[in-house]
Amino acid sequence: MAAVAAMSGAVVDMSFAAEEGPLYPEADSPTIVVTGSRIQQPSFDLPASVTTLSSTQIRDGQWQVNSSESLRRIPGSHAQDRQTFAQDLQFSSRGFGARAQFGVRGVRIIADDIPATMPDGQGQTGSFALSSAQRIEVLRGPFSVLYGNHSGGVVQIFTEDGPPRPTTIFSQAMGSNAATRTGLTMGGQSDSLNYRLDLSRFSTDGYRIHSAAERTQFNGKLRIELSEDSQLTWVASHLEQPDNLDPLGLTAAQVQSNRRQAAAVAMTANTRRSLGNSQSGWVYERKLGDEDSLRLVGYIGDRRNEQFLPVPFNAAMFIRGSGGDSVIAREFGGTGLRWTHRQGDLTVTSGFEWERMKDARTGYENDGGRRGALRRDEDNIATATGAYSQAEWQASDRWALFGGIRINSVEFVVKDHYVKPQINLDDSGAKQYSATTPVAGALFRISPTLNLYATVARGFETPTFVEMAYRPDGQPGINFDLKSSRSRNLEIGLKALVDRRVRIDMALFDIDTRGEVVISSNVAGRATYANAAETRRRGVEIGIDTTFTRNLSGSLAYSYLAARYAGSFESCLATAATPCSRQYVPDGRRLPGVPSGSLFAELVWRQPSTGLTMAVDGRYASKVYVDDFNSQAAPAYALAGWRMGIEQQVGPLRLTEFLHVDNIFDHHYIGAVYVGEGNGRYYAPAPGRTWMAGVSLAFHY
Repeated sequence: MAAVAAMSGAVVDMSFAAEEGPLYPEADSPTIVVTGSRIQQPSFDLPASVTTLSSTQIRDGQWQVNSSESLRRIPGSHAQDRQTFAQDLQFSSRGFGARAQFGVRGVRIIADDIPATMPDGQGQTGSFALSSAQRIEVLRGPFSVLYGNHSGGVVQIFTEDGPPRPTTIFSQAMGSNAATRTGLTMGGQSDSLNYRLDLSRFSTDGYRIHSAAERTQFNGKLRIELSEDSQLTWVASHLEQPDNLDPLGLTAAQVQSNRRQAAAVAMTANTRRSLGNSQSGWVYERKLGDEDSLRLVGYIGDRRNEQFLPVPFNAAMFIRGSGGDSVIAREFGGTGLRWTHRQGDLTVTSGFEWERMKDARTGYENDGGRRGALRRDEDNIATATGAYSQAEWQASDRWALFGGIRINSVEFVVKDHYVKPQINLDDSGAKQYSATTPVAGALFRISPTLNLYATVARGFETPTFVEMAYRPDGQPGINFDLKSSRSRNLEIGLKALVDRRVRIDMALFDIDTRGEVVISSNVAGRATYANAAETRRRGVEIGIDTTFTRNLSGSLAYSYLAARYAGSFESCLATAATPCSRQYVPDGRRLPGVPSGSLFAELVWRQPSTGLTMAVDGRYASKVYVDDFNSQAAPAYALAGWRMGIEQQVGPLRLTEFLHVDNIFDHHYIGAVYVGEGNGRYYAPAPGRTWMAGVSLAFHY
């Protein structure tokens, strides 16, 4: 009911649905997804691991600022919050992306068909406007290879349309660490035009010293019905984060002495980041008769990023150093065309995608948090192209067969403008990666409420520009020696509906990867990377959604992952006393940055007659190793949370009050780790008990 959605931290669900649905909604009105097959169909009938989060789950009693609030519900996924907005959310899927130093890599991110992942494979979830979200779909496993350059999966956000009647919503939330969020939403329908506009501002003093942050976010969506057979959707967004402070990681001893402190170098170097990101795009859809349809996408954007890194000033003064103040001015854009043909029991989808980014990258000395002399000036250009085709054949009432193939090409070009003969050599160069990634799957319907499936695929992932920035041998120039990683993916799964009240999704997977990009060293704020020989991932994922009564529902997400190196390689073992001692990582060590076991569970009670909603949740994560040697680990933890909301409707006005308490038992735990940090500062402590409370006012006319 609308009461559930109304508990959101800033903006409530604008659908104003008042009637109750079936006990198990998907049994009568299936959850429609487009991830995986790119064809709208029930998730129950896809031979893939797809989890869909509703607007209620995304916004119910949440800040709607960090995607980790929602993504922790996804089996097989691990979202780490470093408690600093100077660093992007660290998100991994089946262990891919766990070692990312900046942003999200190894997982492709898409918003309303517009990529939030750049052609080099690195993306950000910070541009997601969670207050506008209708749903988030997360795809794991083999079918994700049809989306191109990544290994871990695909995260897609779809924003809501405006409501049938003009609506204005104002909201205010506050909470621990002087956090506040103000939101304003406007939306409606006028003849053939549908619109929704969201504006929000968030600020916090931060849990740790030197971690204050603020951000302003805008998201707009316009949809025009051009005819009975065509429509045009325009989306635009802007994100502004000025001078968000970065406390950096701590050693184990520092965590024990004072978990809220900042690293000493964070204060002397005044580590921080300023970010501005703007983009706009359009999606044109047209039906060509009863059997064919076209979808054309185009987008452009720019990104400004300045980050003061903990590079010691004396080290940065060397002419061959690239400095401790990194400045990137990015321009990006792309286009894509998709054709879908339906002929009886056969559906074929084919398409082409082109993406390009250009970074004007400069580096300066970090002179105590002030910009110093120029030490780097280059253009980094990445261009990605992909062509794909996939088919779905309903071979019989019981059998459905799926198959597809994608041809990938990614080109990296570096143009060095900072060249000094015999001192700083020309680091210009180019490298191209290409691969063909096939996928095949089959689904068997044992009964109308029980499906079995199996899929197999080949995957491909390039290094990012961040990973190519420095060479492991310490010499100047781009690390063009890095190779792309290749993976073999197997998955078998079960999807079941039990008595129209319980849905069970279970998947077993087996992934072998050659040439996975791993950290070679991480010293003085600079990470270098190399290719590991082979890694192996085996695991199980279980998702359960149930409706006990009309008032009580629950969900559970469980994951087990055995991720290990299948060959030795050289890396950097660091301690606080002895940074970066190069040694060989033995065969069989666990992959760092991701727990082997995790669990999320939730119970929700709703009373429509009073507008009251209450919920409790719990989550568990096993220990997480912090380096490839498994020399240290962040301990396991278990947390509990509670929230409630009350809604009143008075004429055209809807008032909602809400309260959320997280980590009820005030447990001290590590929220995220910095994998392979060369000074032993591996740990990002999370806050203890926190709270948030607020109110929203919705007026429709």
